Amino acid sequence: MSKENMNLLTFILDGLDIMMTDTEAEIRTLSFWRAVTAECLSTFLYLVLLCSIHSTVSSDPDLPYSLAQVYCGVVAGLGITAITTVFLPVSGAHINPAITITSALIR
Repeated sequence: MSKENMNLLTFILDGLDIMMTDTEAEIRTLSFWRAVTAECLSTFLYLVLLCSIHSTVSSDPDLPYSLAQVYCGVVAGLGITAITTVFLPVSGAHINPAITITSALIR
């Protein structure tokens, strides 16, 4: 390898070392785990909301299918708005723990 390639490789490896140190430090913080917990909780709440509205709407035989879809859509939209409003200050409100963990590790 040429000296120029070795310098580039050393630069990349040093950058990875610094990034790993930052990531290890961030994983140990309370704010990181608070954000991960908030994302898991918000995802769980949204899933419970969607399952409960679906079971409620599907158990009514007199409700037309098109109206049931409207009810599910309205409840899903209002639910995601409420959950986003509540969890935005804590974790960014992605409503997906994988995104929060990945964005924290990439930073």
